[in-house]
Amino acid sequence: SGVRRVGHECRSRSKLGVMRWLEGTRVPAVEASSVTHQRLLRAMDTLAERAEAMQRSLATLLRPLIDQELSVVFYDLTTVGVEGRTELPDDVRALGKSKDGGIARQFMLGVVQTAEGLPIAHRVWEGNTGEATTLQPVIQEVLSQFPVKRVVLVADRGLLSLDNLEQLQALEVKGGQPLEFVLAVPGRRYVEFDELLEPLRAKCEGATAELFGEAAWQGLRLIWAH
Repeated sequence: SGVRRVGHECRSRSKLGVMRWLEGTRVPAVEASSVTHQRLLRAMDTLAERAEAMQRSLATLLRPLIDQELSVVFYDLTTVGVEGRTELPDDVRALGKSKDGGIARQFMLGVVQTAEGLPIAHRVWEGNTGEATTLQPVIQEVLSQFPVKRVVLVADRGLLSLDNLEQLQALEVKGGQPLEFVLAVPGRRYVEFDELLEPLRAKCEGATAELFGEAAWQGLRLIWAH
């Protein structure tokens, strides 16, 4: 697994690609002839079986690097396409809408990182999972592993639903401090914003420059932009 990790960091590629990479690369304490495709596959299985324990250990190592007074975290979700039609028990590969707009067999990968770009958590979901439903379990995982006093979550509009707002407002960091969040939402998608945005429509029609302002909505601070 160490060879796989080093090879991926030096030059991202497949497991077979790692073997080709080893042909022209010297890794200390590793005999290239001892690395086979089958052994790399077994290493991936071993890592998968111990994924939760490894994440807990990594969280312990990362805690001193996280600002406990204020941690701005960014969450993003992407789709990873796969080839082949083999189906396995508990398979996360499923047909779903990919990020390029097509329908493909894929799985979904969510990553949380700090404002400095340090990844601190990730989760894998089935390829047909709704984006908005992934947000709460990931944030709860971060809050349980890192004892930060204040968290500001930043996510894009694909991860937002009105149900998410209620769930996010119910989340607390250690000490009872509410979770803070910055979420982008397309105003035209939700009729709940119609009454609030209606007075702004005339102002925005024919605008040649970016317009923005601030309003209040259901006790939340709303920044609008056009």
